[in-house]
Amino acid sequence: MTFDHPLSDLIRRRHSCRTFAAGVEDPALRGELNTRIRSLPTGFDTRLRFELVEIGDLKKNDIFPTGTYGLIKGAATFIAGVMRPAEGRMWEDFGFAMELAVLHATDLGLATCWIGGVFDRAAFSRVLRVESDEIVPAVTVVGRAAGSPVLRDRLVRWGARGDRRLDPGRLFFHERFDRPLPGDLFPDLLPALENVRLGPSASNKQPWRIRVHRDRGHPSEKTREPLILDLYLKRDPVYRKIVPKADLQRIDMGIAMCHLEMSLRETGTAFERVGVPPPDRFEPVVSYRIDR
Repeated sequence: MTFDHPLSDLIRRRHSCRTFAAGVEDPALRGELNTRIRSLPTGFDTRLRFELVEIGDLKKNDIFPTGTYGLIKGAATFIAGVMRPAEGRMWEDFGFAMELAVLHATDLGLATCWIGGVFDRAAFSRVLRVESDEIVPAVTVVGRAAGSPVLRDRLVRWGARGDRRLDPGRLFFHERFDRPLPGDLFPDLLPALENVRLGPSASNKQPWRIRVHRDRGHPSEKTREPLILDLYLKRDPVYRKIVPKADLQRIDMGIAMCHLEMSLRETGTAFERVGVPPPDRFEPVVSYRIDR
């Protein structure tokens, strides 16, 4: 999945837009976005599908789409994802693929805003003809951003902590979770880790934690030992109570995986998933081995 612009630029350009001037109305642009979102890869091969939905289609069902949750103005077009629940890492898969859709929209010059918490899943399910064993975990507003953010937009962004990110030392660790990863230890990893740090997440909680250590058990023909990156989830149980129909923080982990894997691919860094890390302070998700 390639982009027309550098990935790091897209990740920095993307933000949660809450004031839109229009949806995706241009036929050529809409066609290109449709082509991209209908061929999205996933992290763990969960069965997913993504479609563009118009607010007019939602209203035809006499259901007001609360997907705007009162905080998004001018929402007209949505990227909606449908998932058939399965064992394994289905939530991470969904986050991985939807974030790719967001990055493709950004690549095409469009603004976006993830909505994973409060929205009218029934309205979207009806328009998308969701089957009894399918669910709509989240949607993304997509379209043309308004010229300048209104005061309400800035206040909502401030309340959601949208401009704040945790320091790298609170997210990335060396060998143990009580040892922050020194910035000069593996400098070739810093761009990918920074792209993970800048990823969107529910309430900007940034629940991902990454532990980096050398893979001494698998010697390499190269002069340097491979690295292992263990991804863990720092769980906030309140989200399972507020939104029981979707595991938002595991979706966030899929976003982190997307940013990490796409960043490594862009730099030509060889990597592979090598299972699940051992239990530790946080909830284990996936491990990567990186040849250096």
